[in-house]
Amino acid sequence: LHKFSKVVRRGVVLAAVGVAFLYVRLRLMKGSPHFTIVNNPGLGMSSPYKQLHWAYLPFLNIWLLLNPWQLSCEYALGTVPAIESLADPRNLLTLLTYSALGTAGVYGIARGKERHKVILFGLVLMALPFLPASNLLFPVGFVIAERVLYMPSMGFCLVAGYCVWRLHRRLGGSSSRIVKVLTAVLLLSHSWKTVARNRDWYSNFELYGSACEASPLNAKMMSNFGYELNQRGEKGRAEEWLRRAVGVAPAYLQGVLNLGGLLKEENRIDEAIHVFKGAAELVERGLRGEPGVHVTAKDHMVFNQLGHLMKTSSDRVTLEEAHGFVRRAISLGSRLKRAHNDEGEILIGLNRPHEARASLRRSIAIDPEYALAHSNLGKVLFELGDVAGAEKHFRRSLELDPTHNLTKFRMADLIQRSSSAEHSDASRLREAEQLLLDVLSADPENGNATFSLALVYFDLDRHDKAEEYFLRALGVTYNHGSSLYNLGLMYYHQQRCQDAISHLTKLVEWYPYHLNGANLLATCYHSLKDWAMAEKIHWKVLEQEPNHLTTHHNLGDSTANIIIVKQGDLALTGPKTFVLTPEEIGESTKPLY
Repeated sequence: LHKFSKVVRRGVVLAAVGVAFLYVRLRLMKGSPHFTIVNNPGLGMSSPYKQLHWAYLPFLNIWLLLNPWQLSCEYALGTVPAIESLADPRNLLTLLTYSALGTAGVYGIARGKERHKVILFGLVLMALPFLPASNLLFPVGFVIAERVLYMPSMGFCLVAGYCVWRLHRRLGGSSSRIVKVLTAVLLLSHSWKTVARNRDWYSNFELYGSACEASPLNAKMMSNFGYELNQRGEKGRAEEWLRRAVGVAPAYLQGVLNLGGLLKEENRIDEAIHVFKGAAELVERGLRGEPGVHVTAKDHMVFNQLGHLMKTSSDRVTLEEAHGFVRRAISLGSRLKRAHNDEGEILIGLNRPHEARASLRRSIAIDPEYALAHSNLGKVLFELGDVAGAEKHFRRSLELDPTHNLTKFRMADLIQRSSSAEHSDASRLREAEQLLLDVLSADPENGNATFSLALVYFDLDRHDKAEEYFLRALGVTYNHGSSLYNLGLMYYHQQRCQDAISHLTKLVEWYPYHLNGANLLATCYHSLKDWAMAEKIHWKVLEQEPNHLTTHHNLGDSTANIIIVKQGDLALTGPKTFVLTPEEIGESTKPLY
């Protein structure tokens, strides 16, 4: 009894020291840590099932020490099914576990001999390091973790070694040799398992792959494995594992986000938007405090991600929806520079430039060195007629990111358009030329840059180069209306009416409402004295716009010439060439975009 009380007093002292250390730790952490049901499903359970579930976990940890064959770095989500009934047979395993531990402890104390204290010391070495990870003092952020069993495994080995020694002593003779052989086999097999398991920890890819084999219902590991496959370029397998993770745990937000990210990388935008909308619904549920879903501040970015993906749409309804998502992102974290920039781009698409300007200025206020926001603000200012302000922000954007081709294109476009007035600056046009050549060196199939470069050469009166790049633009987009029109206009000025007719005919076939193109085509036919074809084209224009004065004038002139030809007086008097030329029309003499 005296020895027993002495052990109790020591135990009380150790417990008091442990509680003191725990108190200091919690004060330093400013309270107990917060974990989610994704990492510890017991947090979402009600009493007494929560306590029964956590009480069952020590049995699983001891079983891992007894039989460390299928090991996983993480036992989260569906790996360990929850105990939801008092009749669950696993409660018997819990009862047997604590009974066996208690019996072994009493045995080590009661026998009192020195060699029996090995059992007591081993049990203490197993229990004390494991206690903070047991959920008994406070919830932890995992279900089972191999890392918390390193020190307890020392105590387990002491107890196991003592038991083998006792068995060897008790059996004796040939039976003891069997014990030795079995012990040697056990040591060899576990040594081999240690070497094999070390290979699993070589990289995240091997680690998560082995975890998926060990715990096939672990959605977290499936998602992580899919992510690693994606990083290695194995897109097909990555998608398979990510979809499997979402199927096992539809409320696991990170898995949904990883799947959406993969689809976005593969440019499967519609599918990515569908997946991210599901993630956005999960975030909203988490923000409402619904059980089963936990969100972090980082997860709020899904709203910005949706707006970012949808902002390039030309559909107004889609743009309005995208604007709603971006506004939600801003409401959850107003210092998001990208969210304000995306809002500005969406508002540009919605033709609300003044609001776009305000959003982009907020983005730059958050990060004055955000090159894309400067570029977008320059675009808005140019649309609002502030050419100097637009150029200032374009140049600032290029200072911050000299490789940004979109800004180079916008800057060149500004120079070209502002130089298309009466006083063009050749030096600025050559600057635009160089910017566009830089863009095309990085992206030779960029049709917009090709067309803009053709316009620059047109303004520089380098018609051979203009023709080359107009034709290149048509090679990228065969029905590019602006290239067809401007080629026709250039050919007309060069008195190459047949070449002009070839391109303008295609233009009016593909774009019947292109009135400038139709009138220029009629003018070309008039120049070739084909007044009947010119009259036919004029009538088609009047069908679309009956009050078009220029067409009425030219139609009358073509009709007069036809009458003269029919009366046989053409040789005597010559045609009545009062048709308005592009210069006289005043609406076709400059390049159209």
